[in-house]
Amino acid sequence: MSTISFSYTTCAHSSLLYAVDHQFFKNRMEEGDDNLLYLYKSADAKSPLEKKKEACDSTDSPTFTSLKCHPFGNGGQCDADEVDDHVNMDVLLTHAAIEAVTTTYSGFLDGQNMFIADYAMGTCPDVYKADKKREVYAWDLDYCFKHHRIDRSIYGCDRTSGKQTKQQEFVFSNQGFLDTYNDKMKRLVATGTGEIIHKAKDYLGQLEHTLKPCLEKDVNSNGALESFETLKKYLVHRSKVITKELDSPDPLCSIKMTE
Repeated sequence: MSTISFSYTTCAHSSLLYAVDHQFFKNRMEEGDDNLLYLYKSADAKSPLEKKKEACDSTDSPTFTSLKCHPFGNGGQCDADEVDDHVNMDVLLTHAAIEAVTTTYSGFLDGQNMFIADYAMGTCPDVYKADKKREVYAWDLDYCFKHHRIDRSIYGCDRTSGKQTKQQEFVFSNQGFLDTYNDKMKRLVATGTGEIIHKAKDYLGQLEHTLKPCLEKDVNSNGALESFETLKKYLVHRSKVITKELDSPDPLCSIKMTE
């Protein structure tokens, strides 16, 4: 595996965080003598950021070569069935729903700050056979739970243009993908006892109880204890906003109004 160098000149914090995330995902990739990993940094990558076998001369993964269509490449519109054949859409949409609930600016639907993991099987040069569907992981996850975005639509809007990203347009224009996303979202924001929001609040309460003695003694904690209650209130408010949007006659109306 070649060593990746990182630039710390523009933003030391962001670059360091990226370096840590990059190493984390490299460490979690599956090992195997017959498996080839291609790790891309973004959807518009021209060549892999990492390849697990340097002996392989192939520039791109089988999935990358096949999906040169919109929104994965610069070609025509992708066919949903073709995408489903190459991309683990169930996992991708699960991540997308979580990112929407937490108002994260990173990930596939926002079209930025993501690692794309493609796989192939066989020995060089005969590696053009996909062994496992594409997986997409957001990085730079320090920008989330922002109160100025607490009412943001779960169907997204680009923060500069006010319109959907090309990834959001593709996913939400397909009824099957939209239904899957909505179903995952409903389960994420359910607030009943034993549901995810309830468990998250319970976990935060336990964490607060455990850390409270230390935080009270730490002169540099800067109001950390208050953050637990703030985050719990955030989750409740966010779940209400999302539930209202899901229950509206036309859930995508908030997007249409901005165009």
